[in-house]
Amino acid sequence: MCTYQTHHVDITGSGKGATGWLDVRTATVYFDHPVHAQAEHTLNIDFLAPQRGPSARVAVELHAEAARALARALLIAIRILNPDLIILGGGVALAGKVLLDPVHEYLDEFSAPMLEHSTKVVQAELGNYSALYGAAALALELA
Repeated sequence: MCTYQTHHVDITGSGKGATGWLDVRTATVYFDHPVHAQAEHTLNIDFLAPQRGPSARVAVELHAEAARALARALLIAIRILNPDLIILGGGVALAGKVLLDPVHEYLDEFSAPMLEHSTKVVQAELGNYSALYGAAALALELA
């Protein structure tokens, strides 16, 4: 099912496109029919370097299995570290419920009944700089 919801966000990062490395400044996230991936629908993310023109982009089409793989990786971290909260940030997390709902579903599916976890997995509320805010808060706390 297509959501017809497109999210644009300003980002800072790098991506490797057809002409080499790009300083990407914009991400567009949407759930729709893929151009290349062999799937009915995918989570599509375009990382753009608008300062270099419309062809300066890195496109990603993630299959539904990507949410399963992410959930498996998160469950390993949960089992080892037992955190209270995991915050997903960056361009992929901008998909919001499109990504988080399957991740929560698969976390429940992969969890052994005797090893229930209480870790919450949420989307970053502070945007792309949430990791910097957290690091600054920790530095102030340790100072």
